[in-house]
Amino acid sequence: MSLFASLTTPAPVAEDGDAAYRAALLAAEALPGFFTAVADELFAVAGADNAAAFLRQVGRRMAAAMPLTGAETLQALEAAINAKLLAARWGWVQLGEVEAGIRIRHGALPLLPGPASTPGAAALLEGLYSCWLQQAGGGEHLHARRTGAGEAGCVELLYGR
Repeated sequence: MSLFASLTTPAPVAEDGDAAYRAALLAAEALPGFFTAVADELFAVAGADNAAAFLRQVGRRMAAAMPLTGAETLQALEAAINAKLLAARWGWVQLGEVEAGIRIRHGALPLLPGPASTPGAAALLEGLYSCWLQQAGGGEHLHARRTGAGEAGCVELLYGR
């Protein structure tokens, strides 16, 4: 056997060791503490307005990385968004038409160990949904903004003026 034979033979693939480890981290909620610390530090160092603007932009980038395809109805849009959220393990959404625009209720966000009303999570979701709903045909002048904490574990937003 040649000294370099191992270079031409593919290395064996681990039996989902990395995937199992990542799943265990998410199940054990090891990552939310890290992301909470990062967001807390960002708000402390950059200030609330700058930190929120930064996280909104992160949300927009996430939406651009997971673009939506055409959805003709609000129900189809909700299903398309939920498919993206499920694939990313980022919770779920309920959309509803209200007089002022579209009510967005996002639950099970994996980054939050506690209440979902944190400014960092809300800012990130504002960017995510603003971009997604603009992709779906919403105007550039319309944006998602947090309206409240909602029920435990949920962030409520309104997409409109």
